[in-house]
Amino acid sequence: MITEGSDSVQRIKFHVCLDLEMSELTPSEMGMICLKREVIQIGAVILDENFKLIDKFCMFVKPKFSRISEFINGLTGIDDEDVENATDFETAFSAYVEWIEKKTGGEKFVTYCWSFMDHTQLRDELSVKAKERDDLFKNLETFVDLQRTFGEVLGTHSSIALGTAVQYCHEAFAGKEHSAIDDAFNTAVILSKLCTCKKFSPQFHMLNESYVAMAEQEKQEEKELHKSFSSAFASFLKPEQLKKFGIKKETQEELEHKKIAETTDDYSNYVPAKLSKREKKLMKLQQKEKKQRMKFPPEIRSQIANHHPTLKYNIEPIDWIHFYVGMLTFRATVGDL
Repeated sequence: MITEGSDSVQRIKFHVCLDLEMSELTPSEMGMICLKREVIQIGAVILDENFKLIDKFCMFVKPKFSRISEFINGLTGIDDEDVENATDFETAFSAYVEWIEKKTGGEKFVTYCWSFMDHTQLRDELSVKAKERDDLFKNLETFVDLQRTFGEVLGTHSSIALGTAVQYCHEAFAGKEHSAIDDAFNTAVILSKLCTCKKFSPQFHMLNESYVAMAEQEKQEEKELHKSFSSAFASFLKPEQLKKFGIKKETQEELEHKKIAETTDDYSNYVPAKLSKREKKLMKLQQKEKKQRMKFPPEIRSQIANHHPTLKYNIEPIDWIHFYVGMLTFRATVGDL
């Protein structure tokens, strides 16, 4: 079901989950080109109206202006040899659009991507490499930001990584992260669970120019906020002022405890020359908490160890419990990749 502004809910017959892997242009490679990245792999899966897998699409793309860096190679497993004899971006994206047309028979479909960034990349790259192809630009009108929808269902405005989202859905990540086809399939798993579990009523907002502009502005504001907080000026702001921006300024005591926590497992392993009453109390509480954690299932212990989602993403505990139970009792049945 798709919601676009206040438009009525519509039934969609086909669902396409798309993921892109990209190379990065160095400053010298950019020159006068208005691109920061280039697509090097397109991966997608298509589902029917019951969210069952119909087919998959995967294609390497040869970048025109950049080479694959060591970082991108380590992240994606893709190297220059993989894309050396691959097709160019316009041809590859045309093949992707034709694949959808063939599988849907011209019926209406929606494209789901994990964050608006894939949509932005396609828009920018089409503008540079295929600006006359209106048929390819038309495909961008079908996009939905599933990452944002997932956050709304969970009760947070924070961006959650795909692998983390799969974990929260109580599913095992299929394949390898940062492989376009595997990421597309795991996006489909999340989509299936959100749409077929009756405990949730997700709302999907179509990506358009105004939405993308708003999302880009939010991301930029978030970057600027973190940048300002780490600056010398921000360090002098009062806690009340920072609170207006959703930031909690740590006290000197909290910073000292944080430093201790980073160098030791817990207070039970930290034994200064002389313990204060407060430190003794903290030690006892932490030892008690450690014993209590061991009673939890491994998955819950892992979440606590890596900061529980209610803390990490500022989610209301009741919202997390509702989501956790709903996902735990319902398994995805998309099919095999």
